[in-house]
Amino acid sequence: MEDLLKKMFMFVMSAKRDDVLCINIKETGETYKFSYYEVLDIVFLGKLPERFEMKE
Repeated sequence: MEDLLKKMFMFVMSAKRDDVLCINIKETGETYKFSYYEVLDIVFLGKLPERFEMKE
């Protein structure tokens, strides 16, 4: 997980505001796309996008 956060930080440092980060999960074959601003929230605020939050 720490490695993923480092990669996200590097993305933020080099990305433009309209760039998208794609993360491929090998085990499930799923791909998740995150906007520049979503990555900022994850890296600096520790906040996941609403689409990943658990609903009661």
